[in-house]
Order: sequence, then C-alpha cells, then structure tokens
Amino acid sequence: MDTHAEAELFALPESDGGRHSPFFSGYRPCITFDDVYDGLTITLLDRELMAGGDTGCVAFSFHALPSFVGRLRVGLAFDIAEGARIVARGTITAVHDPSLLSADTLDSP
Repeated sequence: MDTHAEAELFALPESDGGRHSPFFSGYRPCITFDDVYDGLTITLLDRELMAGGDTGCVAFSFHALPSFVGRLRVGLAFDIAEGARIVARGTITAVHDPSLLSADTLDSP
C-alpha cells in the first residue's frame, strides 16, 4: 500500500470522546477536513499501539485518492472519525504524492 502523507496525531482520551481501546497499524477510520470525509489506513511510525491521550507520528494511505487531489498541505489540521465520533486530531507533516498538494502550496517559494 502506498504512503500518501504523514502526520502528527493526537488520540483523544475516552473522557473526550475518544476510543476506549488502543489502535494499531492497519487501523481504517475516516479523515475529515474542510468538506472531505473519506477512508484511510493508518500506519504507526513510532510505536506499536496508540491509546487515548497518546501523540505519535503516523503515515496515511488514502482509500479514494481522487478525493484528496490538490487538497493537502503541510500544516493542514484534520480530524479522525469513526462514524460521527471524532476520535483523534492531527496535523499533516509531509505529503509524499505531489498530485495531492494544494495549489497554494505549489505557488509558495
């Protein structure tokens, strides 16, 4: 599976609406930002598991790549959701597929 982007991710504690159990590489929630709500697979880069309250580095593989073309930029804030419930929040730290970069990123010096 291709890695399309990387991010720093904060898993919300259960008391803030997060998951009651940790997740592992291969976790398949949805990402939401702006008007995008689509599936992805998360790979943990710096740990074996991520529990509520943890912050870590992750890689993303998007399920419906066309939804993300021209939409990403380093620093973009997003939420990770299971249905309507937000379980994590994060910020994009790297975009590996140039087709996914937003036009304003490409115009930057």
